[in-house]
Amino acid sequence: MPNSRRGDEHKAAPAKRERAGIETPSNVRTLDATDLFCGQKQVVIRHAGEDYRLIVTRNNRLILQK
Repeated sequence: MPNSRRGDEHKAAPAKRERAGIETPSNVRTLDATDLFCGQKQVVIRHAGEDYRLIVTRNNRLILQK
């Protein structure tokens, strides 16, 4: 029986850097983070009666916490 390696036909996921140029449809509201945070490190977003905290980390990344 031949040794078949499944999964060889699948390509690796693209690197994050390749996704840097994300196209946003014109009907999607776009907010600049500086406008959203107004000099603060976190904001609270209320959705469906629940509060979520959007935080800017020391490495300038975004984390969403419930």
